[in-house]
Amino acid sequence: MSYSEPPAGRDFYVNLGARHGVRPGDRLLVRRTVSSSDAVVDQSIHLIPVVLGEVLVVAVGETACIAHQDSLAGGIPFFQYPGFMVGDDVLTKSGLPLGSSIP
Repeated sequence: MSYSEPPAGRDFYVNLGARHGVRPGDRLLVRRTVSSSDAVVDQSIHLIPVVLGEVLVVAVGETACIAHQDSLAGGIPFFQYPGFMVGDDVLTKSGLPLGSSIP
């Protein structure tokens, strides 16, 4: 592998499957919630959702699926670990988590 070649893809195992409405070919958003505290004014804590990128579902089981990293969002804040990681939220492109009911 040389520097001019793109990096190898990665598989991600997501705790959503056919039971939650996931199908092969679905694109899911990966989001991380970042906390920021205001230590000067009122000690308040602010939660900021940041979209990191997308994954493409390639295989689906009853309660889990396998997805490939499809893209990373540009212009994201500088994180200690900028890639996808355990604990990041996975959402449908509509913004609703899969399996959630619409009131």
